Amino acid sequence: MPPLAKSDLVQAGGAEAVVRIALRGIDGPIAVNGVTYNGHMPNFASALDDKQLAAIASYVATSFAGAKDGIAPTKVAELRKADAGKDPWAGGAELASAIEDLPAQPARPAPAPAMAATQSADVETLVKTGAGDIWACSSCHGDKGQGMETTPRLAGLPAAYIAKQLHDFQQGTRFNDSMAYVAKALSEEQIQALAAHYAVMRAPSTARPSLKGDLARGEQIAREGDWSIGVPACFTCHGPSGFGVAPDFPALAAQHPAYTARQLAMWAGGSRHNSPLGLMAGIGKALNDADRRAVADYLASLAPVPATPKTELAAIDASIPVSEGDAQ
Repeated sequence: MPPLAKSDLVQAGGAEAVVRIALRGIDGPIAVNGVTYNGHMPNFASALDDKQLAAIASYVATSFAGAKDGIAPTKVAELRKADAGKDPWAGGAELASAIEDLPAQPARPAPAPAMAATQSADVETLVKTGAGDIWACSSCHGDKGQGMETTPRLAGLPAAYIAKQLHDFQQGTRFNDSMAYVAKALSEEQIQALAAHYAVMRAPSTARPSLKGDLARGEQIAREGDWSIGVPACFTCHGPSGFGVAPDFPALAAQHPAYTARQLAMWAGGSRHNSPLGLMAGIGKALNDADRRAVADYLASLAPVPATPKTELAAIDASIPVSEGDAQ
């Protein structure tokens, strides 16, 4: 992860560089102080307002990198409008094309191999219009996989996790009438293609705290857990910032609170029972209704998970079915 202290990139680009990365996220190689880092940072456009972004970027630029000036919320608003809806920066090279005088950056990575045209067309049909007895994924999960209310966000979830859930719906180890109907109509090739499709999707968060939960309590549960009731931190299994750990632990960040709270209630009541080692059943039962609303609202306030890079997904043989053991 690139350093912020004495960063030559921040020294050259100032607070504006910090803001522009935060607003769009960045995928691919970026050079800081002569060292190349190749990571994936999510965008924080949905999690931070103009005033918050201005304060953070100004602090980073002036305190860590020695810049003379910060940035005003009005300027952040201008940048937000200019960058709205754009994909993450393709590494430092694209960022340098927008901000003058940045240090030399590595070349943009080569594009990932495209899926076969027939497979790509099949996926687009399933997502946008459905096929036969299968209705369109986007009709419930949104055109960008952003989810809504009690329907989960799919954008950026690990492909292996999505495939496992579809297998579980097929086999009845995870229950939902609508999803069971859809999953049973999907071929193995369609499952793998849909999983890959959503894993590389980027979508701004449309989730917002809406259950009147105690955000401080939710943050405590997510970050530290509460061992007085036997609950570990959510981030212990679901990764830093709730970004997930494939294949068994999905991203929780930017998930819709009504969906998260409902799933916790289902774990508690026994109507969902497909977690590794039955971990979530115990956690769901230990949390009371107020705690479920608190942690669901807190998770909804976080930045969305970075999508799986296409170059990494291209290295996975999507034609290999998930094993029977993995689908339990």
